[in-house]
Amino acid sequence: MNLLEIYEDYIAINNEYAAWIETLVNEDFQNDAQPIIRIRLQDTKEQFQRLMEVCSALEVDAENEENFKDLRYLIMDSLFLAGDLETYFKLGELGRFKMRVLNYLNKKRRVDMFSEKPSDSCRAGM
Repeated sequence: MNLLEIYEDYIAINNEYAAWIETLVNEDFQNDAQPIIRIRLQDTKEQFQRLMEVCSALEVDAENEENFKDLRYLIMDSLFLAGDLETYFKLGELGRFKMRVLNYLNKKRRVDMFSEKPSDSCRAGM
């Protein structure tokens, strides 16, 4: 995979995940069974881990170094989110889960609002 393909995969996974966790919180965890929520939380975390591994193995030229750093930051941020949410859900800390989701979504919306293109926070607008 090249840098653009990793970025496109990240955007697809992250946007789907953000929409799902927002719905999950808005519906107060009522529309999905707990085992399904746990599986999806774990699966998404594993998808972000896979992207980080692919990204870490990638070699980029000096021209793309800033984009590479930005992408690694984005993936790591989402990986931390996924890990936190999985842990909070396992521990039954639904209040902390909701707060973490709301903080993440608010940050994402601020980034989108100030980006040149919606849903795009890489400097080069890949």
